[in-house]
Amino acid sequence: IEPQSNTVLTFGGSASVTLAPGATITSDELSLAVVAFAKLAITLAFDDAPPSDITGHPGSRTTSYLQPGAEVGALEMSAAQATDHWYFLSEVDVLTDARARAIVTLGDSLTDGRGSITNENNRWPNLLSRRLLARADTALLSVLNQGAGGNRVLEQGLGVPALARFERDVLGPPGVRWAVILEGINDLGAAPPA
Repeated sequence: IEPQSNTVLTFGGSASVTLAPGATITSDELSLAVVAFAKLAITLAFDDAPPSDITGHPGSRTTSYLQPGAEVGALEMSAAQATDHWYFLSEVDVLTDARARAIVTLGDSLTDGRGSITNENNRWPNLLSRRLLARADTALLSVLNQGAGGNRVLEQGLGVPALARFERDVLGPPGVRWAVILEGINDLGAAPPA
């Protein structure tokens, strides 16, 4: 990590937090200037071993590093094991220009990142975001990727169906004005033959 950015997140003023199974929490606000498309390193440590049932994002196409110990401030992790999977973290909220608005991309693995290159951040929602930023008239539009591999519209796939997560993932985030929905391929693939 960049030494000058090494900052401790707090939760209600505390440097640690205890979560009940299935619960979520948002950290306190952190003053950290970032530019568009910057890569962030967020390190978590556990008092005990991580729980056996953990949230994860197998379609992230982004490398995480796992290492025993609690050296969350270390600039390098020499014993870390790489895995192309996100764990625990679901989103990063950013304060920006009051005129900014967002577009949600709700979809399955094609939106999630299927076909993109690991650690290149070249999923189609990333490419859309870069195109929007490049134009003066759309530079204040951000893209929120709500893709989930194996997702289906009405039925359970590898996660919560799109219809069941629509309010949380599309209507819930602040500043959202538009949605692009790319769903259905898993529903078609799982349909019984005619």
